[in-house]
Formats: sequence, C-alpha cells, structure tokens
Amino acid sequence: MIKLFEQYKEYDQIKNWLYDMRIFGWKINDDLTVDVNGDVHIPNRNLTEFPITFNRVSGNFNCGYNKLTSLKGCPSFVGNNFDCQNNNLTSLEDLNIEFCKIFSCSDNNLTSLKGCPQIIYMNFTCYNNKLTSLEWCPIEIGGMFMCTDNEITTLKYFPKEISVGPILIGSNPLPKEVLDLYNLELLIKHQDEYGVWNTDGSFNKGRFDIFLNDYNSEEIK
Repeated sequence: MIKLFEQYKEYDQIKNWLYDMRIFGWKINDDLTVDVNGDVHIPNRNLTEFPITFNRVSGNFNCGYNKLTSLKGCPSFVGNNFDCQNNNLTSLEDLNIEFCKIFSCSDNNLTSLKGCPQIIYMNFTCYNNKLTSLEWCPIEIGGMFMCTDNEITTLKYFPKEISVGPILIGSNPLPKEVLDLYNLELLIKHQDEYGVWNTDGSFNKGRFDIFLNDYNSEEIK
C-alpha cells in the first residue's frame, strides 16, 4: 500500500519515488519538477495524492483507478492521453494542463468541469460524474464528447463555438425533446438565438418548438 506523502522537497526522495512507481526516462529539473520522456503509468497504486510535481510528459499520463482527491502535481503538458478516471475527484481546479490529445475524467464525483483543458485534440469523456451543466467544458474537442450518466438538465452553458465529433449526452435528465434530436450540434449552435433555455437554464418548450419547426423544415443550418 502506498502511504500518504507530503510534497517531497529533496532530490533523492523524488528519485526514489519515481523508481518505486517504475517510471523511467525522467529528468528532475532545478525547481524539482519532473519531466518524463515516455509514459507515466501509475494506475491501481492506491494513491491519494502526488508527492512530486510533474512538468512535461511526452507520452501518456495514466493515474486512473487510484484514490486521488486532487490533481495537484499533474503535468502541464501531456503529449498523448491524460487519464484520471476512477478516482475520488470532486474538482479539476488543481489541474493546469495546457495540452493533451485525449482527456478522460470519467467515474469520479465531479460537479463541475472548471479546470479541464480548453482544447482537446481527440476524445473527451466525463461520463458517470455528478455534473449538472456543461459550463467550463472545452471549447474545442477534435473527436467524441461523451458525458452520459450525469445530472445534466441544461445545455445553456455549452459553448456554441465548440468543434466536436459525435456528442453523446444520453442518460441525463435533459428534456426528451432534446435527447431525441438527431442533430444536437445544430441545437447547440442556435440555442441562444432561439432562446431554448430560460435565464435560469430551465427548458423553454415554446421556444424549442419554434426551433424544431425551423429545424424540420431545414430553414436553419
């Protein structure tokens, strides 16, 4: 079992922890942050926190299936995939990641996406959390966006400029009319224009019906 640690402040402490975690290709910088040329693969280590601070990881960073309550110490740059699924996270606000291709924070206890990367070049998955809205979600997702099994009741805060592939939002308490819509991206694009959501984020069926009429008659694109 991995014990709770305070943040390590000595080179040898950091080096020994990296060896214990079987992380290779590392470099400890002058400020004691750690760069890794390759992957960091540390799932199922019973970690509750990181005793070191990563800086740049050229490959994948996988810290899933632990007991993390914070992402403090995670790298600011990940060359490939970032995976923190199946932890005890309630917030992403300790995360300061500037780049990653795939981001997964599914199977946690998140109530907000504040702190998640704003540009994700491939897939973004945040299913099975406690999200009530998609405020703070990335403004650019190159691949699939999966946010099923949450408590989302409104798309009011979904960025209308978002660029994504398939959007999967089923298993949320959204209005059936919205969930049945084939082209969800079109609703997101025009939802402010048609006033589909009230100021408090609740569903305005009358305004949605106007949108739906134009949608079915192909007057909007």
